Amino acid sequence: MEINHKSIINNINNSYVDTVNSLFFTPDFFVENHYIKNLNDNMENILINEILEVDDETLVKFIIGLCKDKMEDYFSAIEIFEDLLKDINSIKNVFIAGNIYSMLSILYLKLNNFEYSKKYFDLAINFLESNFQNESLLFLYINVSITKLKICKFDSSVYININNAFRLLSEAEYSYSSQAYLKLGVIYFKYLNLNNIAIKLFKKGLSIAKENKDDKLKILINFYIAKTYRSSDKTNDSLEILNFIIREFNEIYHVLKNKDI
Repeated sequence: MEINHKSIINNINNSYVDTVNSLFFTPDFFVENHYIKNLNDNMENILINEILEVDDETLVKFIIGLCKDKMEDYFSAIEIFEDLLKDINSIKNVFIAGNIYSMLSILYLKLNNFEYSKKYFDLAINFLESNFQNESLLFLYINVSITKLKICKFDSSVYININNAFRLLSEAEYSYSSQAYLKLGVIYFKYLNLNNIAIKLFKKGLSIAKENKDDKLKILINFYIAKTYRSSDKTNDSLEILNFIIREFNEIYHVLKNKDI
């Protein structure tokens, strides 16, 4: 299996790139609301008060759009990404360009606008496949599936997306792989009630997180393993993991128990 641990953006070297990478690769569990609000305000001030190069302006707007999404201000996020879409052909970075389509698909889905979500989903798939952006494809398949399952029942499109995600995961390992296995595990645990498969997926994600020395993601995956064990009446196994998390990471545990993927 090919191992791909490259940063999702590698053509531009500045703090905006680091911020985009952080927003994409850090699980929402560990992104605090006040950080997102401060980041959003900071980026908006930069956009108003500073003269930016075109590429930097695109990145700043993209970051603001991501912040609006995480703040659940979906209409504002859509406005920003659709504004970026007007100059899509001039955006040099294919990650940014492709994920404008992806974010619009996910955002419209959150607003139950299935027609526009499908429109941008198809545009995203076409763009990302044409530009060999497999990690972004993985992100799209997983997050469209999770979002759709939150608002409606399992359907054929979710099944197709999950199969495509598994195909991509079998071809290479990405920075997003451990989170992808985690979210697939959540789908099988929470929405399909297939706990044995969920545990296998969680453990695969946990193995990758350990290889990457991603301690927070290890804790998060262990937390979901414990939840799945509890649902499977494996109470002792569940308690053993939860007690370890509470003992070693009590502050993080209180964050985990009050949030959901």
